[in-house]
Formats: sequence, C-alpha cells, structure tokens
Amino acid sequence: GARAAMGGAAGGTGAELVEDDDRDYFVKPMQQSDIIKRQQDQYDHRMNPEQRTERREREEVLSMLYEVMADGAAYTVKDLRDRTRQPEAWLKTCLAEIADVQREGPDRGRYQLKEENRRVP
Repeated sequence: GARAAMGGAAGGTGAELVEDDDRDYFVKPMQQSDIIKRQQDQYDHRMNPEQRTERREREEVLSMLYEVMADGAAYTVKDLRDRTRQPEAWLKTCLAEIADVQREGPDRGRYQLKEENRRVP
C-alpha cells in the first residue's frame, strides 16, 4: 500500500520511520549512498595527523610536568595535555609517578605534585 513518511530519524540510525496503510510502523532501510556518506563523515571527523602528539621520553615528560606544576597548583589532565602536548594515556602514566589525583574538595579530579616531589623555594 501507500506509505507516508513520519519524519525524523528512528533511534538515531538515520533510517526513516514510516507508517503503512495498516497502521504498522517499520524502519525503512538506509540507501547504500547514505551509508557511504555517513562512513565518510565519520572518517572526516578523525584527528588530523597535524593534531597528533608525539610521545616523548619519560624523563623529558617528567621534566615538563615538574616545570608546569612547580607552582603547587592542581591541574586537570586536559590542561597538562595542552601544555605538554603529550598523548593523554602516556601523560597519565607519567603523572602516576610524581602526582596524586585530588579525590575531594574544590580540586577534585585534578593532579597535584606529591608532597615529596614539591620543590622548596
């Protein structure tokens, strides 16, 4: 029978929800061209090679972290990642050696140098 488009996406899949003459609802399959376009869009949103960060030697990263965190302030991983330009997973590995994550208070979730790693002015 005749089908009327109901509008909008069904479940965020990009498929169209349609109603047939018997008032039964079903999901109309996506066209191959729409699937290819979606895959290309997802690929285009990946990180550009220019934005990738190069993993440096452990000692070099620790030196950068000491320099950034010397003021005793607490930093988020994002702040430290932006300042050191290191991959987040590698940064967290290095941070585990020299800093503690604040578990409560206003700096919750931020890293601060461990007491034994703080330089006395």
